[in-house]
Amino acid sequence: MMDDGVISVRREEHDGDGFASYCTPTDPDFLLAHSSVDGYRSWRNNVHGSCFIQVLGAVLSANASTRDLASMMTMVAKGVATEFETISSTNEWNGKKQMPFIYATLTAKVFFPTKQRLFYCFVGNVLRCIHM
Repeated sequence: MMDDGVISVRREEHDGDGFASYCTPTDPDFLLAHSSVDGYRSWRNNVHGSCFIQVLGAVLSANASTRDLASMMTMVAKGVATEFETISSTNEWNGKKQMPFIYATLTAKVFFPTKQRLFYCFVGNVLRCIHM
């Protein structure tokens, strides 16, 4: 399959009134994350679950309000690769590692905006909404 692209127009970031057009792929923004590289095993602890999902959840919880998605996925890959190793009663399955595979065609950094907390209070007889 071949991609002919799509024409996009954007306003120039300078004093002039010019517009620039450029061609981008039809479906440019994907991020796919696999728990392991094709052909290799993905490990799961019977009690705690997949090390990939454990690290993904921890990284997103700790960094989603300050880091972009691609940077966080790099942190996930490093965490899985360096912090986990199999422990098995079968010697051939013991001491094995896992490396996630992240494939991205992102054309911009992706951030998760933090939710604003809304507080309501009365100011005189009027109910006011305060964004925090």
